[in-house]
Amino acid sequence: MTSHSISPELEQGFTRALQTGEETKVRQFLADHFKELPEDLQDDLIVALVEEALGKHAREDEAMDSVQKQGLAAFNLLDRAKEEIQKHRKLGEIRKDIQNAP
Repeated sequence: MTSHSISPELEQGFTRALQTGEETKVRQFLADHFKELPEDLQDDLIVALVEEALGKHAREDEAMDSVQKQGLAAFNLLDRAKEEIQKHRKLGEIRKDIQNAP
């Protein structure tokens, strides 16, 4: 890749966007002026955005896996609770039968 310099105006605009401290403003500046940037910088930005998107996708997948595991654990807990309730009901019925036996 060949390295190109950017115009002073573009550099000043970028610096102003950075000084705001707001990532959204920097991203918007880069999007608005993307075609004005040197090709090597455009390539680097594209790679960075793709890597960011892949990382975000991976984190979302991990979060979904976690939610599914928690949901499965909750269902298992509910099943065990249901079994315990049924056992207690049966015990209660047995006690009633014993108490009501002649």
